[in-house]
Amino acid sequence: MTDTILQALPDYLADGDTLSKKECADDLGVSVATLASWRTYGRGPSYWKYGRTILYSRRANMEWKRAQRVNPRTP
Repeated sequence: MTDTILQALPDYLADGDTLSKKECADDLGVSVATLASWRTYGRGPSYWKYGRTILYSRRANMEWKRAQRVNPRTP
């Protein structure tokens, strides 16, 4: 990651709390292409875009994964 991008990050992300597209996809168990599709359609975890660089927050990933939980009804 370049110094320019690091300087543009919010303070709480500059300490290594960011994930690349590949790291995020691996964390979620999906492909990088699926992650790109989700971004196109407004799905998936929130992200930051700086030029062509896309970054995800570990915290945002965790929150998004928790929000995907489904509690089935008992018949």
